[in-house]
Amino acid sequence: MQPAHETKHQSTLEYSFSPQLTLHLAQKSHSDDYSSIGTTGTTLWLGAQCLSAYIAQYHKPSRNTSNARAIELGSGIGLSALVLSALGYSTVYATDTKLVISSVLARNIESNFHVAAKPGREILVRELDWHVSPENWNWDNDCAIASNTPQLSDGTNVLSSPFNLIITSDTVYEESIVRPLLRTLHALSLQSLAACKLESKSSRPPCSPLILLCLERRDPAFIDSVLSSARDQWSFSTEQVPKRKLAKVMQKYVGGREKWESSQTEWEGVEIWKLLLCITN
Repeated sequence: MQPAHETKHQSTLEYSFSPQLTLHLAQKSHSDDYSSIGTTGTTLWLGAQCLSAYIAQYHKPSRNTSNARAIELGSGIGLSALVLSALGYSTVYATDTKLVISSVLARNIESNFHVAAKPGREILVRELDWHVSPENWNWDNDCAIASNTPQLSDGTNVLSSPFNLIITSDTVYEESIVRPLLRTLHALSLQSLAACKLESKSSRPPCSPLILLCLERRDPAFIDSVLSSARDQWSFSTEQVPKRKLAKVMQKYVGGREKWESSQTEWEGVEIWKLLLCITN
């Protein structure tokens, strides 16, 4: 695992997530022809690495779950989506903007799918523009759930099967996208709850899907305002994964305590937060 400033110049990044999973991930940097989209979504950042390692340690699908489903917002070059599939999620939605999908995401999922996914699993690459109202989403479209461009076909804006897990990393860095991101997370939670109620054969009330949000605390006041908005405006509970717990995970995936301590300053600002939509009767 390496910080972005050490790897973003590489057009193809060989990434060994585990002894069983080595990925070859295309990247686009400012020096490439795609400089107009920047490198935020087209290179590998710390958050995706930390979140993938944490999920592998603590959030693999249980053996009792036959059809675990997950969706990622801002999949970037596709690391976390590929890891989710390798861990046993049968359906994974890898979502991002149209430009990120066309430049790196789609081809990384296609070229690494045979390594990460076992037969019967699927990774669905879809455009999901957070600025598009959930009322205008389309779950039947093979290219886009939400797009500002005309949809290719009519479809339903109602999710048919709930998600077990919603993840996003390296997506909290600018004020203008906070509300669209939180609205999208809120809508996904509500739609998953509704789908769960339709599917459930149990008398127990359905649970909101867990959201894992990984971010870097570059601006503490900004991050605090984002979390406050999640609680006060969008009815999410927020709980930080303890720093010591995350550090133990990273020690394992970085290559041991000594290597972790030598690079700890690169990772100390990374946080993972658990969000759950609070259900009111």
